[in-house]
Amino acid sequence: MWLNTFLGVGGLFDVASRAGIPFHDADFGQTFGVWGVGPGPYLVLPVLGPSNPRDGVGLAAGWYADPANAVASAEGVYWVAYPRAAVEGIDLRSRNIDILDRIESTSLDFYATIRSLYNQRRAAEIRHEAPPEAAPGLTGELQQEDQPLVATAPVTE
Repeated sequence: MWLNTFLGVGGLFDVASRAGIPFHDADFGQTFGVWGVGPGPYLVLPVLGPSNPRDGVGLAAGWYADPANAVASAEGVYWVAYPRAAVEGIDLRSRNIDILDRIESTSLDFYATIRSLYNQRRAAEIRHEAPPEAAPGLTGELQQEDQPLVATAPVTE
């Protein structure tokens, strides 16, 4: 990030990827996890979705560390951070709505499935593992609605 900020003229040019440095996205919740802070119980935050206390504290720390929020606070317009957070949550849901609908239609317990998927994803992010590819049957490109979800063997006599 700093390489692109300073050498990439404020981030206009992606110098880091040209230098062979991969993009690394992290948040304070991941940092706390690497430091050994346990996740605590599973939570669902309004608009923002699945979380846990560690990631909730990380979200608050990220809010205070965000330069846009610092500028808004200095100008006395504290309310700007709330619509930004709501828009981020809505955007995240809109990018994943098809997969969420598919999971909901195929799972016996949607809440338990989302909780399990969230916990697995966060554990992988804390271990700095690459996220798994989408499982067959979860996206429209991989599984068509009119195809059976279970393969059947031909009957022989």
